[in-house]
Amino acid sequence: EWYSRFGKKIYKLNAAYTYLKKAKNVDFEVKDIVDPKKRKEEEEKENKAMILNKEHLKKVTSEMEEMKFEIKATITSLESCFSLLLPTPEEFNIDAPQYTNVIHSDDFEMRLFGVIDPRHTVKIEFDKNKKIEIKECEENSDLLSATKEAFTLIKNRFLPKTKAWIELLCKVNDKTENGIAIMNQALAQEDKLNHLITKYNMLKVTPLEDQAEDISSDSDLEEVVLPKADKRSLQREEIGFLTESLELSKNKTEMCNNKRNSHSDHDNIKMKIAESSVEMSERKKELLKIAPKLPFDIDLYHWEDEKLPTPTMLPVNCEGSRFWSAGTSEDITEIPVPGGSSALRTRVIEFSGEFVPVKRACRVPLPSGKLCPRKDRIKCPLHGLIVDRDDKGYIVNEEDKRKMATQPAKAVIPEWQDPKLLAELKAATGIDLKMPEKGKRKRKVKHPGLTDLNAAKKTTKARLSKKIFNKASVKRVAAAMNNLDHKRHRDKFGDQFNYVHDTC
Repeated sequence: EWYSRFGKKIYKLNAAYTYLKKAKNVDFEVKDIVDPKKRKEEEEKENKAMILNKEHLKKVTSEMEEMKFEIKATITSLESCFSLLLPTPEEFNIDAPQYTNVIHSDDFEMRLFGVIDPRHTVKIEFDKNKKIEIKECEENSDLLSATKEAFTLIKNRFLPKTKAWIELLCKVNDKTENGIAIMNQALAQEDKLNHLITKYNMLKVTPLEDQAEDISSDSDLEEVVLPKADKRSLQREEIGFLTESLELSKNKTEMCNNKRNSHSDHDNIKMKIAESSVEMSERKKELLKIAPKLPFDIDLYHWEDEKLPTPTMLPVNCEGSRFWSAGTSEDITEIPVPGGSSALRTRVIEFSGEFVPVKRACRVPLPSGKLCPRKDRIKCPLHGLIVDRDDKGYIVNEEDKRKMATQPAKAVIPEWQDPKLLAELKAATGIDLKMPEKGKRKRKVKHPGLTDLNAAKKTTKARLSKKIFNKASVKRVAAAMNNLDHKRHRDKFGDQFNYVHDTC
């Protein structure tokens, strides 16, 4: 405000204003400091938007110029069709002279100055939604078809195009004289097209086919004058009613016969279906013979039966002869089966191979002077292959000696590599004298003087999660679980057809 009032006269104020605006990037309209980069970006965006708006405006103007004559011709043709179909009284040019009888009388003059009865009312109703009916004939059929063509062209092509132009012009928001003129032109065109569509919708055209149907239906309905009934005619009607009832009973019997015939036809169809079903069942039996079957035990019958009663058995008393019989009704007491209800849910699977008992121990001499007591058929987890040894732990057979000699020997660690000794040496000298382990390469630290920021993240949880959630390990676990599920479902539903083909 000060600059607008006194800026030109006061030198210091003018200098301060220019310094703040150019050097400090102060925007006085927003009343805030603006970053020059942001200002530059905004200016670039505005320039791009202006270029796009100019292109859109150019496109709209070119399209409007191209379609201008076509739209104008369609509008004029539709308006001319409306004027021919619905002529107004103003359009009739009656040039003939009008001859009227001029009446000069007192009554006629009094009528002009007569007092109207205030109680007298006249109601005139105008229905806006009422459509104008036009009957199609040979004379106006071409005119109606031309009207319909122009209407479809306006509705499906010109009106949507005009709406799209208006949307684009609203986005561009060009406030120049040219932009405002184009916008007004588009809006006027849209109003004109909408007015013509509403005018066409007010018409109700009845085609020639509907008129012909109406004429035929009117001709069929002819009024017939019934004569007065006499007593004799009434008697005749009663006799006729009886004869009609007899005829109806005959017709009913005929209908029953027809129904029986139809039932017989239905029975024949049923017989054919039954024959085909028998053929299908025979084929099914043959296929079932070939189909693989998985036998299942009694445990599957009672798999999910929670309230399973304990199975019982009847005892048989032996009387000393070769016949088994029960003595009396008191002696017939049921005894529970050993194992109870769990015996019906358990399955015993026989081992198909031969059981080989574990006879040999490892018997390798230990540092304590004792022999390794671990027993296994083939290999000890600590000392390798198990071979025959004597009481002192020496190998008996020469072949076993050769086998053990071929095995790779473990690297002997020297005595001075004792961890306690190495710790003392490191504390005294500050040098780590530990030998590098075979197969393990020590990583060289890139920046030894700096602190490792990721050391806090290197926890046991992170290390284990890296191993557990590894893709390969997840796949391996999923495969193992799928195999277990498959085995469980095979044992449970193996008798069903869906699971037979998976078991081989």
